[in-house]
Order: sequence, then structure tokens, then C-alpha cells
Amino acid sequence: AASAGARAHAAHLDWRDAGIDARLAVLQAAGRQLANRRGELDDGLSGDGLSSKLARYYGDWIIQCGSPQLLKRYARDVIRRFAVGHGEELLVRRADGVVLLVTPSKSPTINAGALFSILLVGNAVIARAPSNDRGVRFIADTIIGAALAEAGFSRDTLQVITGPTRGVLDELLPQRDVATVVFFGNSRAGADVSRRCAELGKKVVLELEGSDHMMVWADAPLGKVMASASHAFDFSSLPCPIPKHFLVHEAIFDRFVAGLARAAVAAAVTIEADRADGNLVPLAHPHQFDSWLQEVLAVGELVTGGYRMTAAGARDADGAYAA
Repeated sequence: AASAGARAHAAHLDWRDAGIDARLAVLQAAGRQLANRRGELDDGLSGDGLSSKLARYYGDWIIQCGSPQLLKRYARDVIRRFAVGHGEELLVRRADGVVLLVTPSKSPTINAGALFSILLVGNAVIARAPSNDRGVRFIADTIIGAALAEAGFSRDTLQVITGPTRGVLDELLPQRDVATVVFFGNSRAGADVSRRCAELGKKVVLELEGSDHMMVWADAPLGKVMASASHAFDFSSLPCPIPKHFLVHEAIFDRFVAGLARAAVAAAVTIEADRADGNLVPLAHPHQFDSWLQEVLAVGELVTGGYRMTAAGARDADGAYAA
């Protein structure tokens, strides 16, 4: 990692100067190749602990991130003109330089979909992944890296570093060539990353555990609402694209809570017990579940669940799973 920033910066200059049309063509080629190798993408997601059902669902989302149509739309938005009074304003999205993308240990592959949009504007990327990762490296090296090399660009434009998050940050944050940090993780670690970036004068983009909200209006179609809200149970609520907080209009509140309770009961299966259709994975911090449960009980009664269980679904006060 010692020279990663300098190598990425040199590659970034060539990649940036190639122009938006050249970058778009490379990433569109990578997106098509990713779709053609869907089975390997699903394998990477399954390696993160997702059931085959969830791997298909989130695999669709990643493929959409790299779809030629969506990338073309992003490319149009790199330079946008707006009529203002009798004149015009020009909004240009410029490359930051070298971006350090820190994916979480529990669901790294899902967050690798962001590589397409980060690279499109001309950035180089150093992506951190856990040491047991398969999915991030597959997308970055096998798919996008191969497309870069085929088009004559350096593979240093997109590098993957595996290892603990703290060690990667300690090594790369001080490097002069690292301009921006995109961090996926919990709020406590995110606060520390934000503080360190501010001290070093670096741009930071945080995607933290408490940022995903869903609002439900009084006239919302309840069936569609519940289909979206039920994704809150996917992969023990770890993926960023799923809702974690709900603001529900009082006119629909009781029906919403009843529907969510039914979904919670249906989702009370584990990866070990149901690798095909499972929603839940082991608790990362079981003691936190116990404290959160007590917090809920202090303000009201539980509609359903509220216990720990084993991988087979049996109740166990020391179980690694929860319902």
C-alpha cells in the first residue's frame, strides 16, 4: 500500500485526460461483461454470506450500476447547463483524483457497484476489501480491470487492497495523492474517519448505518410499501440500499406495523438453516442486540420476536442469531 496512492495518481491523469466518451466506452464494456458473467458475481455475493435469493436480488442491483444505459445517463450529467434568468449556468462534475473506497467487512460486494460511477468522471480508485473477499476483487480486477487493460489504460487506475479497515486507513489516508475517502460502515467508525479527513484536508463521503430512511404517506399502496419495507431484514439489515428507519403517517401506521410484523416472522430463518432463501446472518455484536432489545422494551411492547436463536432456529439466550 505504500506506493498505491502515487501509482493511482499517475494512472488517474491518463484516465481523466482520455475524455468522458473514452471512459464511458470502457465502463460500458465492463458492465456488459459483468452481466455475461452473472454466475461469478452471485458466487461473490454468496461468499459474503448472502443466500442465493439475496445474491440474485443484489446482483441485479450491481449489474444495474454498470449497465450501459445508466452509465450513459451519468455521462450526460457530467456537464449540465441550466437556464438562469437571461443567462446560463454550467454545472461540471470534475474528478477528485484518487478515491479510497472502503467497503465494509460484512457486505463488501454490494458496495462495489459504486466503482462504475466513481471511475466514470475520471477518478482512480483504491478499493479496500476484507482479506477473505471474492466479490470486490472479481468486479474490480476481473471485470473492470480487464476492460481498462484492453483499452490501453493502466490497471493502477483501479487497485484492490485487502486487509483490516483501520490498517488500510492508517497507511493510505496520510498519502498526499489520496484526495477523497468514500467510507461504508458503522457510525462510530465513520465519525473517526470524518475527523481524520478533516484534519488532513481530504474530502469524505460517508454511507453509514443510520442513513437509510423510508417515509410512508397516508395514501401509499400498502402492498408495495411492505415489499420495500420487508427488505429491512435482508442480510441482518447490513446492506446500505435497504431501509432501517420508518416514518409512517398515522392513518396507515397500524396496518404498516402489522404487515411488518408478518414479514419479520417470515424472515426468521438463518443462512445455515436456509441457504437458498435465508434473510438473516449471524449477529456481528450479539450484546448490542440485547441492549437494543431492552431499549425497545423500555418504551413499548414487542409485536413479534425479541429473542436469540441458534443457526437451526432454536431459541438460545446465547445464540448468534436473533428474531
